[in-house]
Amino acid sequence: MHNLAYRLALLAGIGGIVLLVVGGPGDDVKNTLGVTALAVAGLLAGLGKAIDVLGYVRDGATDSEPRQ
Repeated sequence: MHNLAYRLALLAGIGGIVLLVVGGPGDDVKNTLGVTALAVAGLLAGLGKAIDVLGYVRDGATDSEPRQ
């Protein structure tokens, strides 16, 4: 894991799954929070990937040696 966004996505994903498992069929609050946590985990994973891509772009832009 390269940045904090991936770690937060992992924690949100685990929390969402736990809430969905603990919440029963009639427990709307836990089910809604679980789905929301999983959605947030997906967004954080996407943010982490965007940070990685921007880091690769920055490293390539600051590379002073020409590639052959």
